[in-house]
Amino acid sequence: MKKLILLFVIAISSSAIAQTFELDQVEQMWRPRIRADFRYVAPTKYQDTSSKFSSTEQSIVFTFPIKTKLGADLKLDLSSLKLKDVLKNSVSIKASQVMGSVKFGSKQVSTGLDSIKTRNLYYGYAGVFGLKLTKKYRIMFYSLNAGFNEQDKTMNTLALRANGVIGQFHIRGLRKNYYYGVAASYGDGQFFPMPFFGGMQPAGSKGTINFTIPAQIYYQYKPNQKHAISTGLTLDGFRYGMQFKNERINFNYANVNMFANYRYKLNKTFGFRVQAGYNLVQRVVLSDIDIKKTRYPLQPGFYVEAGIFTVFGKNLFEQVTAAVNDGVLNF
Repeated sequence: MKKLILLFVIAISSSAIAQTFELDQVEQMWRPRIRADFRYVAPTKYQDTSSKFSSTEQSIVFTFPIKTKLGADLKLDLSSLKLKDVLKNSVSIKASQVMGSVKFGSKQVSTGLDSIKTRNLYYGYAGVFGLKLTKKYRIMFYSLNAGFNEQDKTMNTLALRANGVIGQFHIRGLRKNYYYGVAASYGDGQFFPMPFFGGMQPAGSKGTINFTIPAQIYYQYKPNQKHAISTGLTLDGFRYGMQFKNERINFNYANVNMFANYRYKLNKTFGFRVQAGYNLVQRVVLSDIDIKKTRYPLQPGFYVEAGIFTVFGKNLFEQVTAAVNDGVLNF
């Protein structure tokens, strides 16, 4: 099984996906929020040396509304005399929303590749996220972020990094939908595009199967609105500028991990989550450096995560529903 997963990671170039596809860009589309997270990857030996890799990370993300438009046009269409068809063909709802997003974080990484015990990494990103309801009542979404991802000793030569997403979301029910699009990233003169396909399918009365190929698949069980338990597989990683042997290189870390996650909402606004996982396959890749060996496979190992979040305001589609119920949109 491990060899099959490793072949899968190599085939789709995990280091490229780690910097190209940000699951957060799809997940953040629903509501403005503030989220703070902590992640710890336990020390793990390299497969061919006694050295160990480990990392600790802290981050905070703030997503806020910039502009929201709601409205409806009524153009009577009597091509069908059935009341249902008249309403469907005559009413056009116009809804769109633009949100801003900023993210800051730091990592403390022990690479195990030289005598330096710990390297300090800092990153910051800012961008916009947009949603628009189409004429066929699908959701077009897009995201564009730019920022830096550097060790403290390479800040004077930092490289601009950017990533973006464009896609379309189809709603088929309260627990059934699918979406697709293209994610892309740019950094250090390299451009990586990556198509994706995802969705949600019911699995029992209180469970769903959620997936975003090629990044993640998991099962979620929600007994009520406060509790949610998830378990599945995720492809993850990071890339940053690092000083190594007196020159700037790119340090890439990628993994395939199995995880279990518990999320609890204290109320409509606040909540927290905890997660534990096992990195089935993980590796380090050094790029832009003139040495013979640049790929360093790691043994499997554990990691843990914890986070708190607060959501505020209604998302675009909750606002549409509320406007209809309040009679603001009369049709």
